[in-house]
Amino acid sequence: MGKALVFLGLLAVGLLGLVGFSGFPTEDLVARLPDQPEVGFRQFAGVYCD
Repeated sequence: MGKALVFLGLLAVGLLGLVGFSGFPTEDLVARLPDQPEVGFRQFAGVYCD
């Protein structure tokens, strides 16, 4: 039973990789805001509901 669960988990992760799943769309990435300093994080525009 344990080996079957490991196999199913690896299969699910592999399928997500084939689909190209990502957390946030890169087209919503805010590259730079005018007159604002450089920051050490990425900001995304848009509305995301979990």
